[in-house]
Amino acid sequence: MKALLADPIFLSLILGIGLVFILLAFQYASPKNVTDRLAVGLSVAILVVIPYLTIKPFVWLHPSDFMLHNLSLNSALMKIVSYGVSVFVLKFWFRDFARSFLLLFANPFLGILLGLVGFSAFWSELPLLTLQASLALLVVSTLAAHIAQKYTWQQIATLLRWSTGIITGLSLFYSLAIPSVGVVGKGWRGILAHPNPLGALMGLNAVFWYVRAANNPKERVPSVLMVLVSMLIMQNTNSAGAKVTLVALFSALLILRFIKRLSFQWAYAIIVIFMAISIGTTILVTENLEYIVVDVLGKDMTLTGRVPLWTKVIGKVVRDSPILGFGFHGFWQDWRGEDNPAYEVASDGYGWVAHHAHNGFIDLFADLGMVGLFLFVASLMLNIGLAIKYMSQTREPEAIFYLIIFILLLIVNNTQSSLLGIHHIWFYYVLCSVRLGMDTLGHKSRRLERKEVW
Repeated sequence: MKALLADPIFLSLILGIGLVFILLAFQYASPKNVTDRLAVGLSVAILVVIPYLTIKPFVWLHPSDFMLHNLSLNSALMKIVSYGVSVFVLKFWFRDFARSFLLLFANPFLGILLGLVGFSAFWSELPLLTLQASLALLVVSTLAAHIAQKYTWQQIATLLRWSTGIITGLSLFYSLAIPSVGVVGKGWRGILAHPNPLGALMGLNAVFWYVRAANNPKERVPSVLMVLVSMLIMQNTNSAGAKVTLVALFSALLILRFIKRLSFQWAYAIIVIFMAISIGTTILVTENLEYIVVDVLGKDMTLTGRVPLWTKVIGKVVRDSPILGFGFHGFWQDWRGEDNPAYEVASDGYGWVAHHAHNGFIDLFADLGMVGLFLFVASLMLNIGLAIKYMSQTREPEAIFYLIIFILLLIVNNTQSSLLGIHHIWFYYVLCSVRLGMDTLGHKSRRLERKEVW
């Protein structure tokens, strides 16, 4: 018995069974307000898990394993059973889940893009892998749409703030108390896989809590404390891109306060120009300024070889499959050796082996070609317009978070590949896209009556 209890898998199974019985008891014996609290807790849990935490049990729950070429049957069954039990126990939360799939087409360009992801199995060199990865992405995207239809944007902003706040607290604890987990050679990574995504997420968390502090005097002290903790963690990630992200997001706060008074045309033009400047500044700071990059931030002039990598990946795709790409999850397949479509560009003099392009837009181009890239850009441009419209129609301070998240997406994907996949950046984008369509295009939803979820 001691040996069994020492086994983490067995212990997790026992705890899971106990949790199932507890949740069932709550569901059938508790008043409605407790059931609503369980629903909110599940939503926060999903938002906490989706950035891919490296600590147990969160790492076991993340659905990214379904993107792997070597997914084992036991691992797949364990996850499927876990998800199935969750759906059964909390079935009240999953009502209308099928309708959430249709809401992905609230932004038609997004819906067509996801359709293209699935159909790309027809021209992928490994069609079964592409189909497997496509189904995983579609389910996760539908899950984001489901959260979007259940809550108002003000409530979703609260869920996002608390989920990133939980990650912040856990990352601080593991970085200080358990550095074997929370610290790598580059710097603090907390409970995420790498310091760079942690730094970017801390920038977003700082903005969330700053807005809370500015608009809720009674909660100013804990909110400011959360902002300071986020900045401390960001500093210790040693991520130059994260610092650029923080400056860009807080600059965006100032600009968004100004453009709310302008006409739609002027506001749209200013936002697009600001995003273009932010992208250019990110590339300039992290790639070309020798003094800032080399002497101050400690980087080399090409961000450890990313510029040559980008050039070669683009050249490869333009030469071989520019229109539709290599299929979703079909370009970077290093386990295939010389049969890897990216073989000739993966390790060509960078000093390291590339497993992705370190740029979300280039990876999207490699997977789905010019068609896929056009569909995403079109969906983003539509969302920017809807976000400006929504911001002009409401006085809620959370209205600016749509554009903040879009700016984060653009900046992060200049140096990271987190555009189309099972991670928090894509999840946030689908969440925003669906909720915007519901708030501005007339789609109806069931939403909680309370102004605050907590």
